[in-house]
Amino acid sequence: MDYNLLVKWPRHLQRFAQPLGINLLTYYQLTMRLTLFLTLFFTLEATAYSHAQKITMEVKNASMKSVLQELRKKSGYAFIYNDNDLDKAASVSVKISDKELLEVLPLIFAGQPLTYSVRDKLINITAKRLGNSLNGELNSNFQEPIRGRIVDEKKEPLVGATIFVLDKDGKRTNRQTASDRDGNFQLIGVAEGAQLEVSYLGHTPIKIAARAQLGTITLTPQATQMKEVGVVATGMTVRDKETFTGAASVYLGKELKAVGNVNVIQSLRSLDPSFLLIENNLAGSNPNVLPTIELRGQTSITTQSLRDEFSDDPNQPLFILDGFEATLRTIVDLDMNRVSSITVLKDAASTAIYGSRASNGVIVVETIQPKAGQIRLGYTTDMTMELPDLSGYNMMNAAEKLQSRISAYAKAHDILLQQNWMSATLRNIVEAAKVNIGLEGSDRIKVEGPDVELGPQAALSFSLVLHELLTNASKYGALANSDGYI
Repeated sequence: MDYNLLVKWPRHLQRFAQPLGINLLTYYQLTMRLTLFLTLFFTLEATAYSHAQKITMEVKNASMKSVLQELRKKSGYAFIYNDNDLDKAASVSVKISDKELLEVLPLIFAGQPLTYSVRDKLINITAKRLGNSLNGELNSNFQEPIRGRIVDEKKEPLVGATIFVLDKDGKRTNRQTASDRDGNFQLIGVAEGAQLEVSYLGHTPIKIAARAQLGTITLTPQATQMKEVGVVATGMTVRDKETFTGAASVYLGKELKAVGNVNVIQSLRSLDPSFLLIENNLAGSNPNVLPTIELRGQTSITTQSLRDEFSDDPNQPLFILDGFEATLRTIVDLDMNRVSSITVLKDAASTAIYGSRASNGVIVVETIQPKAGQIRLGYTTDMTMELPDLSGYNMMNAAEKLQSRISAYAKAHDILLQQNWMSATLRNIVEAAKVNIGLEGSDRIKVEGPDVELGPQAALSFSLVLHELLTNASKYGALANSDGYI
């Protein structure tokens, strides 16, 4: 078949082919082959020239950065590095004559804290990760890859678990890797014995020593610790402390007992600086006198009239016991072992709940509620004993005491008219005892202390407070109840 009849060739091809006596198709094929051959020839020649290019240079105490710039000019290679890494390098002194670049680089980086990698015409320079900087003096020649597999307690692979290389102080370094979808991982260039930390979200991290085959590493789920949410009991509702906008302080029963065991009022005074307990010096040591309490200052003027002495204090805060209004006497006589929490409402937000009665603040007391269908009998005793401090007295021995008794007869006086009151404070021990008995059962009625109160739970308790002071002349005692004095 004559291809000249099928193809309309350009005129310039016909002009060159006809003098040679060949057809146009053969001429075209020869031209393409020659072009391909010449292109390949010049490409190989340029590559061979670049690899065979020799470097000759001599430097003395030159900086690493200047040496790399000189190599870039002579070789045509590009260097990638961090200026901070080059600043840590020592000065370079080297004499090179007619050597290739790959022969020059080991001479330049000998003894330097730098390493390099060559790819195409790019040379990447990074800081060395010395093995002896990991967990003390380790074997830096250990270069076998470290392999392992991370699974959970059900032997399921953990995808994306992080493996950190730790430094000598046990802190994480920038060297890390992650497990694949099968839980496998690999670390290269880590010294044998270096500490590794394996961590995964929701699991307890573990530390292991590096070795060639770590095998299967099992991570256990981390125990979730529930955050304790503070609540504010307003006496009518229970609010989350984080969402409650009013000024309130909450104290648990264990906090009250930690600072004192007299009563909740005395303990609250020690915990809350805004809770003021005014001492009444006119009452003396009368244990039946109720304390004067101020929470938001004085809102009313009191007088010293007889009526005011036997009426409630107008500046006294409102007391709420288990959702019901209570008197100060009930709160004072309350057994501290039955208190669950006390909430002190201090600002005007409490008036939105209790009205004008809360103008002096509100003290909300929540007691430990018994469980329905269970009977519990409790008995608690708080006893205190006080001994006189005799360290300041000059005590007599037996001979001195006998001489004192003999001399006393010469100075005898009428024992009916005069009394040695100094010995009254040293003759006996001052004792105080508080006994509480509680009986809980059912869930419809609650009887506690000197008062009887109906409520959703049941509690029966008895309280007895006895203060006894003995002297050589008389005996004093006091028993307080809600009806009067004994």
